Amino acid sequence: MTEASMVPDDSLTIREKAIAAWPGARQGQNLRDILTTLGYDVDIPWKDISRGRFAY
Repeated sequence: MTEASMVPDDSLTIREKAIAAWPGARQGQNLRDILTTLGYDVDIPWKDISRGRFAY
């Protein structure tokens, strides 16, 4: 897997479903809540996320 295959449009935010395999509805909301609690901003474009914040 590559980042490009998992994030086909890096101009989208996590909330806008930048991650192709992101679950929908309740499970997706739970994951967004977890990221927000951990201090991640789910409302900035994927391409602008600091690469040091996520471990690949």
